[in-house]
Amino acid sequence: MLYHKIETIYNREMDGTKKLIEGSWRNPTVQYLKNNYWEWTEKIDGTNIRIVWDGHKVSFGGRTERAQIPSHLVNKLNELFLTDEVEQLFEQNFGEKEVILFGEGYELTNKKDLSQPGQYVTNERVAVVGPKSQFPAVSILGPVRPATQVEISATDARAIGVVA
Repeated sequence: MLYHKIETIYNREMDGTKKLIEGSWRNPTVQYLKNNYWEWTEKIDGTNIRIVWDGHKVSFGGRTERAQIPSHLVNKLNELFLTDEVEQLFEQNFGEKEVILFGEGYELTNKKDLSQPGQYVTNERVAVVGPKSQFPAVSILGPVRPATQVEISATDARAIGVVA
């Protein structure tokens, strides 16, 4: 699967680790916007999450092996997927077969067509997780688009701890 380049809002370390330098803004426009009211429709940090069943255990990753997943997302992934019950489900459904969820090779399933031609609500749900709270079962709209986006109100952003 081809991933589009998504620019981060922060500068990165130049020592080869490419770690984000939070508070060190990539450009003056973003720095200006940080203290203004704004809404977004693109990914905030550019992290693509892979949930991988390798036939024996569940692991997580980003688009590349060097991807940085924010700690609150890692904690939520651990809570949701690193349980005996989930491991048993993977074993029962996939056995030794390697599977990647919500990443490369996954196809959404149509639950109900929307009024816009070609658009539909899927059977799949995602959790929208912020530093303070989460929305545990948010509908995904299909078909897959070139960029991932989450649209929430300013009130919802404050509720989950996202500064908008």
